[in-house]
Amino acid sequence: MRLAALLGHGNGHTVIFPADEHPDPLHLYPIAPYEFEDGVFVVASAVDRDLVGFQLEAVAGAPVEELLARLEPLVARDNEWTVRARRPLYLVTHEVLRGLLQAPTSAPFDLSGRSGSVRVVLDPVPVPEWYARLRDAFPGWAPRLPHRTELMFGSGREGPHWTATLQNGEAAYVAYELTRGDLTGFAGDVDALVGQRGMEQVLLDLRLNGGGDNTTYGPLLEVLERATHELGKRLRVLIGRSTFSAAMQLLLDLERRTPAQFVGEPTGGSPNHYGDARQMVLPEARLVANVATVSWTTAGKGDERLALEPDLPVPVRSTDYFAGRDPALEAALD
Repeated sequence: MRLAALLGHGNGHTVIFPADEHPDPLHLYPIAPYEFEDGVFVVASAVDRDLVGFQLEAVAGAPVEELLARLEPLVARDNEWTVRARRPLYLVTHEVLRGLLQAPTSAPFDLSGRSGSVRVVLDPVPVPEWYARLRDAFPGWAPRLPHRTELMFGSGREGPHWTATLQNGEAAYVAYELTRGDLTGFAGDVDALVGQRGMEQVLLDLRLNGGGDNTTYGPLLEVLERATHELGKRLRVLIGRSTFSAAMQLLLDLERRTPAQFVGEPTGGSPNHYGDARQMVLPEARLVANVATVSWTTAGKGDERLALEPDLPVPVRSTDYFAGRDPALEAALD
């Protein structure tokens, strides 16, 4: 992991990722933490649902802030936001903690919440079992924020592509969480929704879009161009640390071809990056390594940005998430 991460910025596709299907599975402790602006909190648990919402203070005796710093050199990244997106999963990987801390198999996790402090001793499980036990929280991939019923993003109500009407019919919400598949029908649905009487703006949510195939988003891009240039609709795009890979290329097209405004966190993907990863098995380590094969300069060779920065920055805080609030969406609707 450390060797892959030495490639530096723009190389988030060349990675040994804990949650991949390795020949000899790695082992994860049966909780899922997330690195919010105000700390690392448990967002899903397979051992005790009451742990959800607790802040993680220490693992195997190491304070979380110290451990995050020690984990950073292991995490392949396009930029610092890729690290923030991925690092929490390394934080609960037994083999990583054993390497960094000589942590025992049964490791103590110190947490704090409204009811006070608690120490739980957890035993790791193989990655396939981790996914099976947390299937409700992570139906697709990790890391990401699990869906909460009060929130729009990540609901997967009709798969990775769906729409809704907000603000009394004045805003079209377009969830686009995977850059893959034939978008002809979906783009037609978006076009019909945007064209409705009284519709003033389009909100395209790419916060959970980790990429896919950059040859597939064309029909949606055409609809959004028409919505802004011909119909005069306002376009705001929600972005964040999990916006990565092919989703970045859609963002660049939107940046060039529409008057879109970007709302949320900086993207986890870089405008120019190395992508199109292929998997190879490291025969001695019995691990799968993802290795980038293409240098993408979609933004132009002179573009040295490490992330696409939002026009309207909105941090992701635990207090909002656990209360079921979405400040980025609220800001986009304002």
